Amino acid sequence: NKVRQVAADKFADTVKPLVQSLKSQGLSLRKIAAEINSREIKTVRGRIWYASTVRNVFVRKMNV
Repeated sequence: NKVRQVAADKFADTVKPLVQSLKSQGLSLRKIAAEINSREIKTVRGRIWYASTVRNVFVRKMNV
């Protein structure tokens, strides 16, 4: 769905700086997900974060 993809792209743009900052501190994808969840930031679909969700932010932004 194109609308969902556009929303996910915009959301990825907003969380990418946080994800990059945490990654630069040496955190693993799993620990980044845990940190984002501890800050009560939900995914674009309103769910919790997993390592794969964090990875998808990196992949999504590299393919744009």
